Amino acid sequence: MPSSSQITRTIRTMATAALMVGVAAPATATSDPHIDVVPLGDFTPNQSVVSPDGRFTYLSAATQRPGALLVKVVDNATRTLAATYAPEVPTTDYWINDLTISSDGNELYVLTAQRVAVLDARTGDTETTIPLPPSRGQFTGEALASVGRALLVADQADFSQEVPGRLLTIDLARSTVVAELDLKRAWVGDLLVAPDQHTVHVTTGGYRQDVQKNESAIETYDVGTGTLVSDLVLDTPPDVFIPLGHSVLGKDGRRLYGVHLRQDLMIVDHVQGKLISTTRLTEHPIAGPLALGTDEKQLYIGLDQATQDDGPTVAVADATTGTTLDTLTGFTDDWVSSLIVHPHGRTLHVGTATDPGTNVYQGALQITEL
Repeated sequence: MPSSSQITRTIRTMATAALMVGVAAPATATSDPHIDVVPLGDFTPNQSVVSPDGRFTYLSAATQRPGALLVKVVDNATRTLAATYAPEVPTTDYWINDLTISSDGNELYVLTAQRVAVLDARTGDTETTIPLPPSRGQFTGEALASVGRALLVADQADFSQEVPGRLLTIDLARSTVVAELDLKRAWVGDLLVAPDQHTVHVTTGGYRQDVQKNESAIETYDVGTGTLVSDLVLDTPPDVFIPLGHSVLGKDGRRLYGVHLRQDLMIVDHVQGKLISTTRLTEHPIAGPLALGTDEKQLYIGLDQATQDDGPTVAVADATTGTTLDTLTGFTDDWVSSLIVHPHGRTLHVGTATDPGTNVYQGALQITEL
């Protein structure tokens, strides 16, 4: 096992100092496409996945209250609400933290505050529930690995406790947690499994005990052995240690794209250990979900409304340089909560929500052609 000093590399940008602080890249165009709106009712979308065959979009709820742990199913052909699933979990599981679908499209993995509920994707029936050990703070994400045989779960630690976050491995054949791995830092952003299915990239942030320093980083582990493969420290401004969020990985596993501080788009080549670009998307901390086009030429980033008179928008950026190319407008509601490109690459599915002033949020899936 190499030492910490050998395994840690600092990502430093090759761009100018102006780019380092995130100079805005002006949009070259503004488009107002046709949008089909599918109302979801008293429901705030949190995560969304599309079935491998493209027929359905599944959206999990972000609402914290009894009876609100729901998954909505939208028929992509008719663009209508097809079903509502209610995982059979205790009311104490007050939050759905993540949603994943199996590669064959038959099962949904619903990560709650205390367990993973496995649902039949066709009927919504709860097939089994997998209890998790007590969280160190909050379970934040999940990802399938080992060619679908393992489910990884991220456990973000309470920052005040000065303990690291954790990565859990669930053997899906046995429906049980078989491994627990301490991360280097407390906060966890995303889990991104590499194309080989045997390594996972974890975007992290917070205090690292062995160097006594706050950092934002990308930690990479071997799924089977738990060995730390690399620890890429992002060269962020002092005292900025929030993890990259809403991250996605290119098909070849080389480039990683993420949103930092809800303002900046970062593109990282983790093989070379280099930050390719940092682009300021907005002067307001309103940048949210990110999706990569199927041809990997463009990125789509959801932007919340800038003022009460605006609707949310979607920025379109060049996936090579991070330069903003276009801004899609015409969406209703207040903010973008989920974003995904359909597998055929021709439509963008935007989960949105609004507060009509009653403290009961209303949600929608808005579908537009690309």
